[in-house]
Amino acid sequence: MRIPGFFFSRRTLVSLILTYLLMVVLMFLLAHRAITRIPFSTGPAGTFLLLSGLAFFLAVLVVLGAYVVKALQEVRARKPGIFLKLRLILLFSFLTLVASVPQGLLAINVIREVIGGWFQMGVTEALQSGVNFAVSYYTERVELLGRVNNHPLYLESLQQDEPEKTWRLLRSLYQEISSFEIIQEGRRVFWAGEPSLLLSSPEEEENLTSPVTRESIEGLTVLRVRRVFERDSTVYLAVISLSMPPWYVDQSNRLTELRDRFLLLDRYQGPFLLSLTLFYGFFALPLVFLALLLGFLLSDDFLKPLIQLEHDMRRIAAGELSFRPTFTPRSEIAFLIRAFATMLTELERNREKLLQAEKIATWQDIAQQLAHEIKNPLTPIRLAAERIRRKAEGVEDEALQRVLDQSTQIILHEVNRLTRLLEEFRDFSRLREPTLTPCNLRSLLSHILSSYDAPETPYRFHLDTPEDIVIQADEEHLKQALGNLIQNAIDAGAGKEQTITVRLLRTSRDGRSYATIEIRDEGHGIPEDQQRLVFLPYYTTKRQGTGLGLAIVQRIVLDHNGKIWFTSEVGKGSTFYIELPVEP
Repeated sequence: MRIPGFFFSRRTLVSLILTYLLMVVLMFLLAHRAITRIPFSTGPAGTFLLLSGLAFFLAVLVVLGAYVVKALQEVRARKPGIFLKLRLILLFSFLTLVASVPQGLLAINVIREVIGGWFQMGVTEALQSGVNFAVSYYTERVELLGRVNNHPLYLESLQQDEPEKTWRLLRSLYQEISSFEIIQEGRRVFWAGEPSLLLSSPEEEENLTSPVTRESIEGLTVLRVRRVFERDSTVYLAVISLSMPPWYVDQSNRLTELRDRFLLLDRYQGPFLLSLTLFYGFFALPLVFLALLLGFLLSDDFLKPLIQLEHDMRRIAAGELSFRPTFTPRSEIAFLIRAFATMLTELERNREKLLQAEKIATWQDIAQQLAHEIKNPLTPIRLAAERIRRKAEGVEDEALQRVLDQSTQIILHEVNRLTRLLEEFRDFSRLREPTLTPCNLRSLLSHILSSYDAPETPYRFHLDTPEDIVIQADEEHLKQALGNLIQNAIDAGAGKEQTITVRLLRTSRDGRSYATIEIRDEGHGIPEDQQRLVFLPYYTTKRQGTGLGLAIVQRIVLDHNGKIWFTSEVGKGSTFYIELPVEP
């Protein structure tokens, strides 16, 4: 039986995980409602959540069954990696159970102990005491206003036409009185205290029969006590206002709400803990199933690159060192494969360096032997030629003298050329190890070009160095190598007008920073069939060349752990590149 591919897509599993997260959010909302609105009935929201959870549970179960059937088919077919896959799945399941079961039991037990501890510690009694204290505080303020309103000194002061004196008397009796007003026929004739606490409609106050009233003004609770009195046959209304502290209303309402909630929680403590346990189990079991699905999917993703890597390694072991393993950037073992590919690249590069070093060492031995063998006879040849030339000056036969003079001149010229060749042999065979010091490549290039630049030359330089790049290098060696390349670029122009471009830029590769020097000429170029011979010692296309210049340049670059290469097109010129690590 073949399981449809729909069940084995990453998108399906991601959808299930997102659905599970949505269910968890709904569970939190439902739990919050259950806690904040005790007693709690299921209602439409609870019914929807329960049905959604059941549908999710069945969907996960169906998908998991499809994965299990596929795994059984792979076991029966002895598919490579199936047993590792099963171990990974079991490990995921075990870790999920180890993480979820103790955590759930601990959470439920802690909640049970905490809720039980609240009632054992008398939290409800403490809240009730707080509510009683708030009521008592309010009652005391009402009684205090009543006592002030009936105080003999206050009543006597009202009969005097001195309201300012009455206000001072009230403040002396009770400093927390906020305002005092006197109203006559709906018109305020006197007021003192907080302006914001004054009566908004004085004409309506005369119709009130209750001596003490309670109002809310801008979030503050204000108590007012009234006293109707008569003076000089005129009826007046005296109103005393007292503002309760700002914290009183908030704290008293909060205490009342908490007390009611604790009483309800105490009443439904048993059903609440049972519902909590069922909730946890209802949403924890699909989590275990999701862990199994993750185990299936991740094991497939993990094994596929390993199997492919094994196949690629067999090809490399067979001798295909230029082959590179293929991998997807988001693969779990992409880092391993990338490191393996980097190692192969380094091995191939080191092999090329080793072969080149062996060639150079061989040519160095040849150069040293040639220098030793040729140097010995050159001195007596030069001395003999010079002696013949001096003797020829006394010969009377002009024709013979001319022949001797030309012959000795040719001999001395060739001896000097061989001497220069021997010096290059010696430099090539005895090139010292580089002494690394900080070297500013921008300054070095400017200095080298200034020594070649002159107004009458047919060439001109274009230096492009956007930034200073300092590396650890042997400045004398680099000056020799770069000078050789620039001289080659000048010679490539064959005396014609050209622009030699020298660029310096910073590049990055494999997490390392490099300084790249580019030297481009507009000369005749190098034929394609000769390009592979360019760096070989003693290969040259110049009439007076020795063929050691580029070999020495390559040796210097390799000694600095660098890389040199070139591109060339006949009739358009050549471009040489030197890449040096910024950090050795």
